[in-house]
Amino acid sequence: YVSIRDFSVNAPKENYYHGFMNGLLANGTSLIEEQKSNFESGNGYIDLIIKSLKNRGVIVILELKQTDDENKDKFLIAEDAIAQIISKKYADPYLKRKDIKAVHSYGICFCKKECTVAGKKLK
Repeated sequence: YVSIRDFSVNAPKENYYHGFMNGLLANGTSLIEEQKSNFESGNGYIDLIIKSLKNRGVIVILELKQTDDENKDKFLIAEDAIAQIISKKYADPYLKRKDIKAVHSYGICFCKKECTVAGKKLK
């Protein structure tokens, strides 16, 4: 599932990393039951959402951020991405479902050839 929103001109650098992650995850078909990009949920759009194939009832929500400033705290930016998942209620529809055992959220901050990841289990 690729969204027309994946090609937005508002954030071309972040879109590059978004496409990179989408392509990378598309190769995990033996582990992923469903993958959606820019999926409407809560009060916004989830960058990437994955349903596990091997661990039924497990959802992973990814929010991607990008910075060119190598001096910025990339872990803080990744944590802000998780805060966005929570504040915009991206996970809320899944938190209420009885068939969903776990919801994991990850914020990923890309800076040139590096990335920093923060994670939080929401359910």
